[in-house]
Amino acid sequence: MTEHTDNRGQLILAGAVVFSLVLIGIVVVFSTTLFTANMASSSANAGVSDAGALESDVEQTIHEYADRVNDDEEYEEYDVDGFADDIEDEYPELLAERYAESGPTIVDIVDVNVETGSEGEEIESVTVDLVYETRSTTVDREIELEDLNE
Repeated sequence: MTEHTDNRGQLILAGAVVFSLVLIGIVVVFSTTLFTANMASSSANAGVSDAGALESDVEQTIHEYADRVNDDEEYEEYDVDGFADDIEDEYPELLAERYAESGPTIVDIVDVNVETGSEGEEIESVTVDLVYETRSTTVDREIELEDLNE
């Protein structure tokens, strides 16, 4: 008697293993390419969206601070004379600390112009020059807040 062995099953199994390894390799290369392209485009967009959030934060904070300065009865410790100095000297440090947590950023308030009423006791409008800088973008904005004494 002759023994007849059929190696067809082993050949099919080996072919399936090779095919699956090739398929996994293609998937890994494709997903790596997509991930790299996505990360490259998201960093540029993130800087712009962070700048928009920063501008909104600065507007809201300055508006609230001006409201406190203008409300003499409840907040006597705030005065019109120290308003511009506080915004220009102390507030940029707080902004830098807050936005440094999200990545390498530079935030600075370059200039603050305050217009007061005729008696000089209430703040009417504020103009702030703001610089926000990341690795990929630099945003220079001028924020104007008007009618703060109403």
